[in-house]
Amino acid sequence: MMNDSKLFPLLCGFLLLLPSITFAKDKPHQTKQISSPTPWLDDADLNAVQFVGTKTGWAVGDRGTIWKTIDGGNHWTLQPAPVKSSLKSLCFLTDKVGWIAGGSTEEFTQLSKGVLLFTSDGGKTWQQPTNMPLPTLYKIKFFTLKHGIAVGAASVKQNSSVYTTSDGGKTWEVIPGEQTSQWRVADFMTSKNGIVAGRQGEIAIVGNGRVLKSNIPGMGRRGLKGVKLNRDFSGWLVGDGGLLLKTKNGGVAWGPLFSKSLPYSVRKIFDFQTVTTYKKHVWVAGQPGSIIWHSADDGLHWQPQKTKQSLPIKSLHFANEQQGWGVGAMGLILKTVDGGKIWKGIKGNGRRAAWMGIYTRPQNLSCSLITQLSGEEGYRSVLLLPMRNKAESESQKNADLDQQWHDAVLRAGGNTGSIGWEFDLSLPEIEQHKAKLIAELQRKNEGEFGQKFIERLVRQIRTWRPSIILLHYQDDKNELDHLLVQAVTKAVQDAADPTQFLLHREIAALSFWKVQHIYLRGRDGHRGSLLVDPSRYLPHLHATNQTIAQPAYGMLAPLRKQTSLREVYAPVSIQNKKTQTVSQNFFAGIFLSQGSSARRMLLPIKRDDLEKQLKLAQKQRNFQGYVERYLDKPKQAAQIISQLNNITRGMSDEQAALQLAQLGNDYLQRNRWELAEATFINLVERYPKQPVTANAMRWLVQFWGSAEATWQRVRSVSVSKKQLASNLDALRERIRRATEHSKKTPLQRLPFDPNASPDPVSIIQQTGGVNGNDGRGLRVHQSKYWQGQAIQLASLMRRTSPQLFETPGVQFSLASLMRQRGNINLSDRYMMHLQNSGKETRWKKMADGEMWLRTFHGEPPQKNVQCKRTKKRPKLDGILSDSCWEDAIAINLSSQKKRDAKNSINRKKQTFTMLSYDGDFLYFAASVPKHSQLTYKKIKEGGRTHDADMRGHDRIRLKIDTDRDYATCYELNIDQRGWTAEKCFGNKKWNPKWYVATKEDATSWRIEAAIPLSELTATPPGRGTVWGVSITRVLPAVGFESWTEKTKSGAETFGHLQFR
Repeated sequence: MMNDSKLFPLLCGFLLLLPSITFAKDKPHQTKQISSPTPWLDDADLNAVQFVGTKTGWAVGDRGTIWKTIDGGNHWTLQPAPVKSSLKSLCFLTDKVGWIAGGSTEEFTQLSKGVLLFTSDGGKTWQQPTNMPLPTLYKIKFFTLKHGIAVGAASVKQNSSVYTTSDGGKTWEVIPGEQTSQWRVADFMTSKNGIVAGRQGEIAIVGNGRVLKSNIPGMGRRGLKGVKLNRDFSGWLVGDGGLLLKTKNGGVAWGPLFSKSLPYSVRKIFDFQTVTTYKKHVWVAGQPGSIIWHSADDGLHWQPQKTKQSLPIKSLHFANEQQGWGVGAMGLILKTVDGGKIWKGIKGNGRRAAWMGIYTRPQNLSCSLITQLSGEEGYRSVLLLPMRNKAESESQKNADLDQQWHDAVLRAGGNTGSIGWEFDLSLPEIEQHKAKLIAELQRKNEGEFGQKFIERLVRQIRTWRPSIILLHYQDDKNELDHLLVQAVTKAVQDAADPTQFLLHREIAALSFWKVQHIYLRGRDGHRGSLLVDPSRYLPHLHATNQTIAQPAYGMLAPLRKQTSLREVYAPVSIQNKKTQTVSQNFFAGIFLSQGSSARRMLLPIKRDDLEKQLKLAQKQRNFQGYVERYLDKPKQAAQIISQLNNITRGMSDEQAALQLAQLGNDYLQRNRWELAEATFINLVERYPKQPVTANAMRWLVQFWGSAEATWQRVRSVSVSKKQLASNLDALRERIRRATEHSKKTPLQRLPFDPNASPDPVSIIQQTGGVNGNDGRGLRVHQSKYWQGQAIQLASLMRRTSPQLFETPGVQFSLASLMRQRGNINLSDRYMMHLQNSGKETRWKKMADGEMWLRTFHGEPPQKNVQCKRTKKRPKLDGILSDSCWEDAIAINLSSQKKRDAKNSINRKKQTFTMLSYDGDFLYFAASVPKHSQLTYKKIKEGGRTHDADMRGHDRIRLKIDTDRDYATCYELNIDQRGWTAEKCFGNKKWNPKWYVATKEDATSWRIEAAIPLSELTATPPGRGTVWGVSITRVLPAVGFESWTEKTKSGAETFGHLQFR
């Protein structure tokens, strides 16, 4: 077998081929070696390391860091990259020619954006060889100057997310395969054969032009973090929970390793992240990084190698049996010259976290806190999400939540964000029920949750060694928050006790660690001794806190609700230690100097414009106070619109755009569509290039194109023809100015993608316009005009944010728009574009369903049911004995678990619903068996109001999408008490006048409802009309039942309701 060092002389000859892969369109980025990197680059996590020979090597990591050595790793020099994204993989063929790959989460859209860099001069200059839209790339490997392979995160279009190139990386083709969003590691023996693996035990073989998944049984929740294939078809696979697997046939089959010299307790203490080999030598490492496990005989026997530090190790590389290097968290670089018997810390050795944040849900992450403590004050940090709530995260479409979480922490100024793998919840609202919460956690952890959870927290504390820990506390009813506070307090006590969890020291060489303080964040408005002010000016960052924090929040959600209220923290008592009252100092009594093991050097203060920035910060603070005070008052809220130019005067474009976006979001939070619309138009007109503007564009396109939102607006507004013409002309002019503005300023290069979705404006022009009829009055004219502006704005989005334009949420909206305007052929073009993406997702399935509606040939790709017209209205009494229900088709709801075992379903105990209609009403009925684990309150129809709080109550959720854009819809909820809650495109002010009756007996409860069609649409449905419908039963702390297939997390897909 030829090893990497022997390949070096052969690969040098490849340099003769360099002229054939030059990238003329790209101006190379000239780098200057920096001996004193900025603090944020110096302690950035390093994700990969590679050497060419024994002298020249590179290590790459977060924030675009590229470190190079030419003396065998004794000294490293920073080579700044032309990007700030996290770099995750590298491949150098010679000491001159190499590629680096990575990516990051796009702010406010949460899209994954990949990065690929190429150098032909050892890193003096860097080019970006491709302008194709790629997701974040986790692995890059080249075999010649032209032939390579890359593995990425989930993509909007591509299915397998495994790509090949035959032109040095200029263009990439996806290898067909099954859908996944979980690939994180890979290795390849050739450009056509290898292994890819992922976060939840997923593994696939790449071969014969396909990606074929082959899940290993018994993986549980473990993530696969490292893989190494050798040319003799042997290989190693490592992951969470001390997972260590071996293959002898190129990955076709994997078997666990059994060795008496590798203690079983390794599985309980280590999460392996990297593996490397040299001949029969194998090295494995991960978290904690205090031990590297080494085998000199291909895994038969193992020896622990101490590193004298505990930070996680993310990548290992050996040039021969003796010389090796490791890199990891907080800029760690290790080196050995004796096969690992002695590891020497070259860079970052001894570093630790000054503080640790622990949260129970992603939306609780305080980026403002990270910005203040880490970004401004330099305290190194790690932010943990030890337990994942799948019911929340999957419904929020966070398939890449691990990367989004880490990127948000980085963007705010922190060091590392990590999500645990061992503990998860998947039941709705279970955090509100203490007994059920504990029972579920115990069930998933074989009755040992408490001990396992405490041990995991103690291990994290001893690994990262924080001085303080900060927690979030939501409300008194959230039992999960209670549990975390209790668990962390106990873990802090145990971590400081050398007699607790002795295996940490015996197996992992982890020492006990004493945390000095625990702080708990209370609800906004509560009292506390420590404050985090979002409007505070941070002189070392040259910006206000919220200017830095908002883009970080935007990596987890489009925009979160921001207020001028400060975050308030108070100390928590640790056993035998009294709480101390401190003021504005989280590190009271703890001395951590700049440049120490737990704290960066601070960035310099720009004093030349300090006074100006302080005044601007005060202006923002005053405005936020005004907004918080008056936004709920209609008159004052509307007056803010006229002051938008004054509000943003003096701000940078980024600050101004963020201010407008936040104001628009605040309006949406208060269900003020028109004011949000006006604010977002102002944002698009003035700052079309800013990242936050893309999300405003998406909302406007969906809002203007939504049949549901449009009907609710036009039916309640009286406007003259003159006023309408004036308003529409002004809107047209503002969209035109935004388009012209975008053309005058440099934009990102439009991705070269021959399969890109067409420009909606151009295809309308090519087909000679649309066939809409505007002769039905002012309301019709206004709705058609909004649709036209949505098309214009979508064209602008295609130019400024092409990846967002390609997302299904935008593509379905455009297809619906074309269909509403009477041009079915144009609508079909967008559906065929999604069909041809090759990605087998629920979006493709719905696109297939839309095309099926054109012909009705074959079996429908998605759920489909007929809604029959009734001649006689039902009596709303909850008995369901009317003639319309006798003729109606039952729509059965079931959980995924029951669907997977169809023969076990008891039809008498199954939830079913029915729909019927006449010229005035849509009728809905449901029969719901009571669940033994729920408590049912007595039906109380009197005194009902809209928007009832339904938490804790068994309920049915009906969603109606009249235009089938699958982005906007009506939502009507009815619980077992007969209470209701309604929304239209997220707006809770939609309070339709509808009629509901409920009835119960000892075994079931029933619903009978009549919804006036005038509340839903301008044109009542007739024979042949098709609406999208989703029906879901929510059983608090139990689960979901649904008509459509995806119910595991409550994330709903739509079926078709055909009117007959």
